[in-house]
Amino acid sequence: MEVMAYLPPPIPDRLNFFKAPIMKDLLYPGGNAPSATFAALRKKFVYLQGNRVLGNIGAGQTADFSALRNELEKRGLTADSKGAQPAAGVVAALEPLRGMILDLRAAAAQRPLEANSIVSPEQRLAALRPGSPQPPDLSLDSVFFLGWALALRAQAELAIGDIDDASADTIMTLRLARGNMSPPATVLGVLVGNALLGLAAQPIWQGCANHQWNAAQLVHFQDLMETLNPVADYDRSVRLRRAATSYFLMQMPGRDIRTFYRPQDMGVPRWPWALRGWREQNVIRSWNAFEKDVIGCLDPAAGCVRPSRAEEGARQLALIARSSSPYDALLRVSYQRPSIPINFAMGTAQSENIREEAITGCALERFRLARGAYPDTLDALTGKYLPHPTHDVIDGRPLRYLLDADGSFKLYSIGWNERDDGGVPDPKGSPASGDWVWFSKVMR
Repeated sequence: MEVMAYLPPPIPDRLNFFKAPIMKDLLYPGGNAPSATFAALRKKFVYLQGNRVLGNIGAGQTADFSALRNELEKRGLTADSKGAQPAAGVVAALEPLRGMILDLRAAAAQRPLEANSIVSPEQRLAALRPGSPQPPDLSLDSVFFLGWALALRAQAELAIGDIDDASADTIMTLRLARGNMSPPATVLGVLVGNALLGLAAQPIWQGCANHQWNAAQLVHFQDLMETLNPVADYDRSVRLRRAATSYFLMQMPGRDIRTFYRPQDMGVPRWPWALRGWREQNVIRSWNAFEKDVIGCLDPAAGCVRPSRAEEGARQLALIARSSSPYDALLRVSYQRPSIPINFAMGTAQSENIREEAITGCALERFRLARGAYPDTLDALTGKYLPHPTHDVIDGRPLRYLLDADGSFKLYSIGWNERDDGGVPDPKGSPASGDWVWFSKVMR
Protein backbone atom coordinates (compact mmCIF):
# COMPACT_ATOMS: atom_id res chain seq x y z
CA MET A 1 0.00 0.00 0.00
CA GLU A 2 1.62 3.27 -1.12
CA VAL A 3 0.27 5.25 1.82
CA MET A 4 2.57 3.38 4.22
CA ALA A 5 5.61 4.68 2.33
CA TYR A 6 4.86 8.16 3.68
CA LEU A 7 4.57 7.07 7.32
CA PRO A 8 7.94 6.95 9.12
CA PRO A 9 8.69 4.75 12.14
CA PRO A 10 7.24 6.14 15.38
CA ILE A 11 9.44 8.16 17.74
CA PRO A 12 9.51 6.94 21.37
CA ASP A 13 7.70 9.38 23.66
CA ARG A 14 10.78 9.74 25.89
CA LEU A 15 12.74 11.16 22.92
CA ASN A 16 9.94 13.09 21.20
CA PHE A 17 10.09 16.82 21.98
CA PHE A 18 6.34 17.17 21.33
CA LYS A 19 5.61 14.54 23.99
CA ALA A 20 7.66 16.24 26.70
CA PRO A 21 5.49 16.90 29.81
CA ILE A 22 5.48 20.68 29.27
CA MET A 23 4.40 20.25 25.63
CA LYS A 24 1.64 17.85 26.60
CA ASP A 25 0.35 20.34 29.13
CA LEU A 26 0.31 23.19 26.62
CA LEU A 27 -0.70 21.49 23.39
CA TYR A 28 -2.68 18.33 24.10
CA PRO A 29 -6.01 19.24 25.71
CA GLY A 30 -7.17 15.63 25.25
CA GLY A 31 -4.67 14.55 27.90
CA ASN A 32 -3.42 17.06 30.43
CA ALA A 33 -5.42 20.28 30.28
CA PRO A 34 -3.48 23.24 28.83
CA SER A 35 -2.02 25.60 31.36
CA ALA A 36 -4.65 28.07 32.49
CA THR A 37 -2.10 30.87 32.22
CA PHE A 38 -1.22 29.90 28.64
CA ALA A 39 -4.87 29.59 27.61
CA ALA A 40 -5.81 32.94 29.16
CA LEU A 41 -2.89 34.76 27.57
CA ARG A 42 -3.62 33.22 24.18
CA LYS A 43 -7.21 34.43 24.39
CA LYS A 44 -6.10 37.99 25.14
CA PHE A 45 -3.55 38.07 22.32
CA VAL A 46 -5.77 36.54 19.65
CA TYR A 47 -6.72 39.96 18.23
CA LEU A 48 -3.10 40.93 17.65
CA GLN A 49 -2.25 37.70 15.82
CA GLY A 50 -4.32 38.89 12.88
CA ASN A 51 -2.30 42.10 12.54
CA ARG A 52 1.19 42.49 11.16
CA VAL A 53 2.61 43.47 14.51
CA LEU A 54 5.85 41.54 14.05
CA GLY A 55 7.08 43.70 11.18
CA ASN A 56 7.72 42.73 7.58
CA ILE A 57 11.07 41.44 6.29
CA GLY A 58 10.12 42.05 2.67
CA ALA A 59 9.62 45.75 3.38
CA GLY A 60 12.61 46.06 5.72
CA GLN A 61 10.24 46.84 8.59
CA THR A 62 10.63 45.95 12.27
CA ALA A 63 7.81 45.79 14.80
CA ASP A 64 6.34 49.08 15.95
CA PHE A 65 6.72 48.53 19.68
CA SER A 66 5.18 51.87 20.64
CA ALA A 67 1.94 51.05 18.82
CA LEU A 68 2.07 47.49 20.06
CA ARG A 69 2.52 48.50 23.70
CA ASN A 70 -0.42 50.89 23.41
CA GLU A 71 -2.60 48.04 22.11
CA LEU A 72 -1.47 45.81 24.95
CA GLU A 73 -2.21 48.47 27.55
CA LYS A 74 -5.72 48.93 26.17
CA ARG A 75 -6.30 45.24 26.83
CA GLY A 76 -4.78 45.33 30.28
CA LEU A 77 -1.88 43.11 29.26
CA THR A 78 0.91 45.28 30.63
CA ALA A 79 1.25 47.79 33.42
CA ASP A 80 4.51 49.11 32.04
CA SER A 81 5.12 52.80 32.63
CA LYS A 82 5.17 55.26 29.76
CA GLY A 83 8.77 56.18 30.55
CA ALA A 84 10.15 52.68 29.93
CA GLN A 85 11.18 51.36 26.54
CA PRO A 86 8.09 50.26 24.58
CA ALA A 87 9.69 46.87 23.84
CA ALA A 88 10.09 46.33 27.60
CA GLY A 89 6.31 46.60 27.90
CA VAL A 90 5.91 43.81 25.35
CA VAL A 91 8.33 41.58 27.26
CA ALA A 92 6.40 42.36 30.47
CA ALA A 93 3.11 41.36 28.82
CA LEU A 94 4.59 37.97 27.93
CA GLU A 95 6.19 37.48 31.36
CA PRO A 96 3.54 34.90 32.43
CA LEU A 97 5.01 32.56 29.80
CA ARG A 98 8.57 32.80 31.11
CA GLY A 99 8.45 29.72 33.34
CA MET A 100 6.94 27.65 30.54
CA ILE A 101 9.52 28.87 28.05
CA LEU A 102 12.36 27.88 30.39
CA ASP A 103 10.80 24.42 30.73
CA LEU A 104 10.53 24.17 26.95
CA ARG A 105 14.20 25.03 26.51
CA ALA A 106 15.15 22.35 29.03
CA ALA A 107 12.96 19.76 27.30
CA ALA A 108 14.45 20.61 23.90
CA ALA A 109 18.00 20.36 25.25
CA GLN A 110 17.31 16.81 26.50
CA ARG A 111 15.92 15.53 23.19
CA PRO A 112 17.51 15.05 19.75
CA LEU A 113 16.72 17.65 17.09
CA GLU A 114 15.47 14.88 14.80
CA ALA A 115 12.96 13.63 17.40
CA ASN A 116 10.02 15.88 16.53
CA SER A 117 6.63 14.41 15.71
CA ILE A 118 3.33 15.93 16.78
CA VAL A 119 1.35 12.73 16.19
CA SER A 120 2.22 9.08 15.66
CA PRO A 121 2.01 7.45 12.21
CA GLU A 122 -1.04 5.46 13.37
CA GLN A 123 -2.85 8.62 14.48
CA ARG A 124 -1.99 10.31 11.22
CA LEU A 125 -3.36 7.48 9.07
CA ALA A 126 -6.59 7.41 11.09
CA ALA A 127 -6.95 11.18 10.72
CA LEU A 128 -6.56 10.93 6.94
CA ARG A 129 -9.67 8.78 6.61
CA PRO A 130 -12.21 10.86 4.63
CA GLY A 131 -14.42 12.81 6.98
CA SER A 132 -12.12 12.36 9.98
CA PRO A 133 -10.98 15.38 12.02
CA GLN A 134 -7.42 16.11 13.08
CA PRO A 135 -6.19 13.85 15.91
CA PRO A 136 -8.47 14.83 18.80
CA ASP A 137 -5.66 15.47 21.26
CA LEU A 138 -3.78 18.09 19.23
CA SER A 139 -4.22 21.87 19.25
CA LEU A 140 -2.40 23.32 16.23
CA ASP A 141 -3.74 26.75 17.20
CA SER A 142 -1.81 26.45 20.45
CA VAL A 143 1.35 25.45 18.58
CA PHE A 144 1.03 28.51 16.37
CA PHE A 145 0.34 30.89 19.25
CA LEU A 146 3.33 29.58 21.16
CA GLY A 147 5.58 30.21 18.15
CA TRP A 148 4.01 33.61 17.58
CA ALA A 149 4.57 34.63 21.20
CA LEU A 150 8.18 33.38 21.13
CA ALA A 151 8.94 35.33 17.93
CA LEU A 152 7.33 38.50 19.30
CA ARG A 153 9.25 38.10 22.54
CA ALA A 154 12.52 37.58 20.64
CA GLN A 155 12.07 40.82 18.70
CA ALA A 156 11.27 42.75 21.86
CA GLU A 157 14.29 41.23 23.61
CA LEU A 158 16.51 42.32 20.73
CA ALA A 159 15.12 45.85 21.05
CA ILE A 160 16.08 46.04 24.74
CA GLY A 161 19.46 44.33 24.23
CA ASP A 162 18.66 40.92 25.71
CA ILE A 163 20.41 39.07 22.90
CA ASP A 164 20.89 35.63 24.47
CA ASP A 165 17.20 35.26 25.38
CA ALA A 166 16.23 36.49 21.90
CA SER A 167 18.44 33.81 20.36
CA ALA A 168 16.97 31.08 22.60
CA ASP A 169 13.38 32.10 21.79
CA THR A 170 14.12 32.16 18.06
CA ILE A 171 15.65 28.70 18.27
CA MET A 172 12.52 27.41 20.05
CA THR A 173 10.32 28.85 17.27
CA LEU A 174 12.40 27.01 14.67
CA ARG A 175 12.11 23.82 16.72
CA LEU A 176 8.32 24.15 16.67
CA ALA A 177 8.41 24.73 12.91
CA ARG A 178 10.43 21.57 12.40
CA GLY A 179 8.02 19.53 14.50
CA ASN A 180 5.03 20.65 12.44
CA MET A 181 6.75 19.92 9.13
CA SER A 182 8.35 16.58 10.03
CA PRO A 183 6.75 13.40 8.65
CA PRO A 184 4.02 12.26 8.96
CA ALA A 185 2.79 15.87 8.70
CA THR A 186 -0.51 16.76 7.08
CA VAL A 187 -0.87 19.64 4.65
CA LEU A 188 -2.24 21.78 7.50
CA GLY A 189 0.70 20.85 9.72
CA VAL A 190 3.20 21.84 7.02
CA LEU A 191 1.41 25.15 6.46
CA VAL A 192 1.56 25.90 10.20
CA GLY A 193 5.24 24.94 10.16
CA ASN A 194 5.85 27.28 7.24
CA ALA A 195 4.14 30.09 9.15
CA LEU A 196 6.35 29.41 12.18
CA LEU A 197 9.43 29.49 9.95
CA GLY A 198 8.36 32.93 8.73
CA LEU A 199 7.84 34.09 12.31
CA ALA A 200 11.32 32.90 13.34
CA ALA A 201 12.91 34.63 10.35
CA GLN A 202 11.73 38.04 11.55
CA PRO A 203 13.97 38.26 14.66
CA ILE A 204 16.81 36.63 12.72
CA TRP A 205 16.58 39.41 10.13
CA GLN A 206 16.18 42.11 12.80
CA GLY A 207 19.29 40.93 14.62
CA CYS A 208 21.26 40.82 11.36
CA ALA A 209 20.09 44.27 10.27
CA ASN A 210 21.09 45.76 13.62
CA HIS A 211 24.31 43.71 13.89
CA GLN A 212 23.32 42.11 17.19
CA TRP A 213 24.04 38.40 16.65
CA ASN A 214 27.46 36.87 17.21
CA ALA A 215 28.99 34.33 14.85
CA ALA A 216 28.04 31.30 16.95
CA GLN A 217 24.38 32.34 17.08
CA LEU A 218 24.31 32.90 13.32
CA VAL A 219 25.80 29.44 12.70
CA HIS A 220 23.17 27.88 14.98
CA PHE A 221 20.35 29.56 13.04
CA GLN A 222 21.84 28.38 9.76
CA ASP A 223 22.17 24.80 10.98
CA LEU A 224 18.55 24.69 12.18
CA MET A 225 17.16 26.15 8.98
CA GLU A 226 19.17 23.68 6.90
CA THR A 227 17.06 20.94 8.51
CA LEU A 228 13.86 22.49 7.11
CA ASN A 229 12.68 21.83 3.56
CA PRO A 230 9.34 23.55 2.86
CA VAL A 231 8.98 22.38 -0.75
CA ALA A 232 9.79 18.72 -0.06
CA ASP A 233 7.68 18.67 3.11
CA TYR A 234 4.66 20.17 1.34
CA ASP A 235 5.10 17.74 -1.57
CA ARG A 236 5.26 14.80 0.83
CA SER A 237 2.22 15.92 2.81
CA VAL A 238 -0.04 16.31 -0.23
CA ARG A 239 1.16 12.96 -1.61
CA LEU A 240 0.29 11.38 1.73
CA ARG A 241 -3.18 12.93 1.58
CA ARG A 242 -3.69 11.68 -1.98
CA ALA A 243 -2.47 8.16 -1.21
CA ALA A 244 -4.59 7.90 1.93
CA THR A 245 -7.73 9.17 0.18
CA SER A 246 -7.27 6.68 -2.67
CA TYR A 247 -6.60 3.83 -0.25
CA PHE A 248 -9.69 4.48 1.85
CA LEU A 249 -11.81 5.05 -1.24
CA MET A 250 -10.92 1.62 -2.59
CA GLN A 251 -11.28 -0.14 0.79
CA MET A 252 -14.53 1.35 2.06
CA PRO A 253 -17.98 -0.10 1.34
CA GLY A 254 -20.08 2.06 -0.98
CA ARG A 255 -22.54 2.97 1.76
CA ASP A 256 -19.68 4.37 3.89
CA ILE A 257 -18.27 6.39 1.00
CA ARG A 258 -21.60 8.12 0.53
CA THR A 259 -21.27 9.34 4.12
CA PHE A 260 -18.19 11.38 3.20
CA TYR A 261 -18.78 12.25 -0.46
CA ARG A 262 -22.27 13.55 -1.05
CA PRO A 263 -23.74 12.64 -4.47
CA GLN A 264 -24.96 16.22 -5.01
CA ASP A 265 -21.39 17.49 -4.60
CA MET A 266 -19.99 14.96 -7.06
CA GLY A 267 -22.70 15.33 -9.66
CA VAL A 268 -23.43 11.60 -9.84
CA PRO A 269 -26.22 9.34 -8.48
CA ARG A 270 -25.65 7.14 -5.45
CA TRP A 271 -25.36 3.75 -7.12
CA PRO A 272 -21.96 4.05 -8.94
CA TRP A 273 -20.07 3.86 -5.64
CA ALA A 274 -20.94 0.17 -5.48
CA LEU A 275 -18.99 -0.40 -8.73
CA ARG A 276 -15.30 -0.96 -7.98
CA GLY A 277 -14.31 -0.29 -11.61
CA TRP A 278 -15.97 3.13 -11.50
CA ARG A 279 -14.06 3.95 -8.32
CA GLU A 280 -10.80 2.82 -9.91
CA GLN A 281 -11.38 5.07 -12.91
CA ASN A 282 -11.97 8.03 -10.59
CA VAL A 283 -8.81 7.27 -8.61
CA ILE A 284 -6.71 7.01 -11.78
CA ARG A 285 -8.09 10.28 -13.14
CA SER A 286 -7.54 11.93 -9.79
CA TRP A 287 -3.94 10.73 -9.56
CA ASN A 288 -3.10 11.89 -13.09
CA ALA A 289 -4.60 15.35 -12.54
CA PHE A 290 -2.91 15.56 -9.16
CA GLU A 291 0.55 14.88 -10.62
CA LYS A 292 0.06 17.34 -13.45
CA ASP A 293 -2.10 20.13 -12.04
CA VAL A 294 -1.59 20.13 -8.25
CA ILE A 295 2.05 19.22 -7.60
CA GLY A 296 3.41 19.54 -11.13
CA CYS A 297 4.73 22.97 -10.16
CA LEU A 298 6.89 21.54 -7.35
CA ASP A 299 10.51 20.42 -7.75
CA PRO A 300 11.42 19.05 -4.30
CA ALA A 301 14.91 17.92 -5.32
CA ALA A 302 15.83 21.44 -6.47
CA GLY A 303 13.77 23.22 -3.81
CA CYS A 304 11.86 25.11 -6.51
CA VAL A 305 8.25 26.07 -7.26
CA ARG A 306 7.27 27.03 -10.83
CA PRO A 307 4.56 29.74 -10.81
CA SER A 308 3.66 29.36 -14.50
CA ARG A 309 2.93 25.66 -14.01
CA ALA A 310 0.93 26.42 -10.87
CA GLU A 311 -1.18 28.97 -12.77
CA GLU A 312 -1.79 26.50 -15.61
CA GLY A 313 -2.70 23.77 -13.09
CA ALA A 314 -5.29 26.09 -11.51
CA ARG A 315 -6.83 26.74 -14.91
CA GLN A 316 -7.09 23.00 -15.60
CA LEU A 317 -8.63 22.32 -12.21
CA ALA A 318 -11.20 25.05 -12.88
CA LEU A 319 -12.17 23.23 -16.09
CA ILE A 320 -12.42 19.91 -14.24
CA ALA A 321 -14.66 21.54 -11.62
CA ARG A 322 -17.12 22.28 -14.43
CA SER A 323 -16.79 18.84 -16.01
CA SER A 324 -19.84 16.56 -16.15
CA SER A 325 -17.84 13.37 -16.70
CA PRO A 326 -18.67 10.62 -14.18
CA TYR A 327 -14.93 9.86 -14.05
CA ASP A 328 -14.16 13.35 -12.74
CA ALA A 329 -16.49 13.00 -9.73
CA LEU A 330 -13.68 12.58 -7.19
CA LEU A 331 -11.77 15.49 -8.70
CA ARG A 332 -14.83 17.73 -8.57
CA VAL A 333 -15.37 17.17 -4.87
CA SER A 334 -11.63 17.35 -4.07
CA TYR A 335 -10.99 20.62 -5.89
CA GLN A 336 -14.21 22.60 -5.63
CA ARG A 337 -11.99 25.67 -5.12
CA PRO A 338 -9.20 25.44 -7.72
CA SER A 339 -7.48 28.51 -6.26
CA ILE A 340 -6.50 26.64 -3.07
CA PRO A 341 -3.62 24.57 -4.57
CA ILE A 342 -2.08 27.64 -6.19
CA ASN A 343 -2.33 29.63 -2.93
CA PHE A 344 -0.64 26.77 -1.08
CA ALA A 345 2.06 26.58 -3.75
CA MET A 346 2.74 30.32 -3.46
CA GLY A 347 2.92 30.10 0.32
CA THR A 348 5.33 27.18 0.05
CA ALA A 349 7.51 29.18 -2.35
CA GLN A 350 7.59 32.12 0.07
CA SER A 351 8.59 29.82 2.94
CA GLU A 352 11.39 28.23 0.94
CA ASN A 353 12.56 31.67 -0.11
CA ILE A 354 12.62 33.08 3.42
CA ARG A 355 14.54 30.01 4.58
CA GLU A 356 17.11 30.41 1.80
CA GLU A 357 17.40 34.16 2.30
CA ALA A 358 17.75 33.79 6.08
CA ILE A 359 20.52 31.20 5.72
CA THR A 360 22.31 33.43 3.22
CA GLY A 361 21.65 36.57 5.28
CA CYS A 362 23.28 34.90 8.30
CA ALA A 363 26.25 33.94 6.11
CA LEU A 364 26.59 37.54 4.90
CA GLU A 365 26.52 38.82 8.48
CA ARG A 366 29.16 36.29 9.51
CA PHE A 367 31.32 37.49 6.60
CA ARG A 368 30.88 41.09 7.75
CA LEU A 369 31.83 40.19 11.31
CA ALA A 370 35.00 38.51 10.07
CA ARG A 371 36.00 40.94 7.30
CA GLY A 372 34.44 44.25 8.29
CA ALA A 373 32.26 44.58 5.15
CA TYR A 374 29.90 42.54 3.02
CA PRO A 375 31.38 40.61 0.05
CA ASP A 376 31.25 41.84 -3.53
CA THR A 377 29.51 38.63 -4.66
CA LEU A 378 27.79 35.66 -3.06
CA ASP A 379 30.50 33.37 -4.43
CA ALA A 380 32.75 34.54 -1.58
CA LEU A 381 30.42 32.82 0.91
CA THR A 382 30.45 29.28 -0.48
CA GLY A 383 32.53 26.90 1.57
CA LYS A 384 33.31 28.68 4.82
CA TYR A 385 30.04 30.57 5.35
CA LEU A 386 27.59 28.60 3.18
CA PRO A 387 27.63 24.81 2.70
CA HIS A 388 26.28 25.17 -0.85
CA PRO A 389 25.51 27.91 -3.39
CA THR A 390 22.26 29.80 -2.94
CA HIS A 391 19.22 29.12 -5.12
CA ASP A 392 16.17 31.13 -6.08
CA VAL A 393 13.03 29.10 -5.34
CA ILE A 394 11.41 30.43 -8.53
CA ASP A 395 13.98 29.81 -11.28
CA GLY A 396 16.69 27.77 -9.58
CA ARG A 397 19.39 30.32 -10.28
CA PRO A 398 21.42 31.89 -7.44
CA LEU A 399 19.63 34.51 -5.34
CA ARG A 400 20.17 38.02 -6.71
CA TYR A 401 22.55 40.19 -4.72
CA LEU A 402 23.01 43.94 -5.09
CA LEU A 403 25.73 45.69 -3.10
CA ASP A 404 25.02 49.42 -2.79
CA ALA A 405 27.56 52.24 -2.66
CA ASP A 406 26.95 52.76 1.07
CA GLY A 407 27.98 49.15 1.78
CA SER A 408 24.45 47.83 2.34
CA PHE A 409 22.89 45.12 0.18
CA LYS A 410 19.66 43.69 -1.16
CA LEU A 411 19.31 39.92 -1.38
CA TYR A 412 16.27 38.81 -3.32
CA SER A 413 14.26 36.30 -5.33
CA ILE A 414 12.53 37.35 -8.53
CA GLY A 415 9.21 36.43 -6.90
CA TRP A 416 5.96 34.96 -8.15
CA ASN A 417 5.78 37.14 -11.28
CA GLU A 418 9.03 35.45 -12.48
CA ARG A 419 10.51 38.84 -13.36
CA ASP A 420 13.58 40.54 -11.96
CA ASP A 421 12.33 43.90 -10.68
CA GLY A 422 15.75 45.02 -9.49
CA GLY A 423 15.20 44.20 -5.83
CA VAL A 424 12.02 46.24 -5.53
CA PRO A 425 9.15 44.61 -3.59
CA ASP A 426 5.51 45.25 -4.37
CA PRO A 427 4.58 48.61 -2.75
CA LYS A 428 1.34 47.13 -1.39
CA GLY A 429 3.06 44.04 -0.04
CA SER A 430 1.43 41.61 -2.48
CA PRO A 431 3.46 38.39 -2.87
CA ALA A 432 2.09 37.97 -6.41
CA SER A 433 4.20 40.84 -7.78
CA GLY A 434 7.51 42.49 -7.09
CA ASP A 435 10.67 40.84 -5.77
CA TRP A 436 10.96 38.99 -2.46
CA VAL A 437 13.69 40.94 -0.68
CA TRP A 438 15.98 40.57 2.34
CA PHE A 439 17.42 44.00 3.19
CA SER A 440 20.68 44.40 5.07
CA LYS A 441 19.30 47.33 7.06
CA VAL A 442 16.03 48.51 8.51
CA MET A 443 14.22 50.55 5.87
CA ARG A 444 11.41 52.00 8.01
